[in-house]
Amino acid sequence: MTALLSVLTSGAFGSALGSLFQWLNRKTEIAAKKMEYDHAEKMADLQNQQALALADKAKEQVVAAGEQAVAKVEASAFVESQKAPLTPLSDTLKSWMRASITAYLLVLGTYLAWNIGRLVGGLESLDTAILIPIYTDIIAQVFFLVNLTVSWFFGARGTASSKRKP
Repeated sequence: MTALLSVLTSGAFGSALGSLFQWLNRKTEIAAKKMEYDHAEKMADLQNQQALALADKAKEQVVAAGEQAVAKVEASAFVESQKAPLTPLSDTLKSWMRASITAYLLVLGTYLAWNIGRLVGGLESLDTAILIPIYTDIIAQVFFLVNLTVSWFFGARGTASSKRKP
């Protein structure tokens, strides 16, 4: 059990977990960009079809057919644009996980420190042999959380090229 906790609270596991959430965020961004590009492609195809129809038919027929086609494609494109991203799990986790981890750790750490300090009469009353493993565990857990939050933050914020509009 101690070995499992040691692995789960290690900095490497924190980085790996942060990278996993970053990958899920990136996957959602890619799916959203694909939907944007597909919509733009459909609109360009519609415009090309309308131009060909104008060359072949009389102006009145083309205008009526073009307006109907545009309305139809815009309606289907609107329906497509309203669909949810492919992986809402990563968005949901990202939106509440960082704040939850921080709040949980602040409350738990304060509660434990206050009560333990009160019960044992402060750190002066504990033997050094007891304090060293506690100190080691605290440092390992802090590094785990630092690695998790830093790798997740830098992975979730994206690059300058991913923020540019096409």
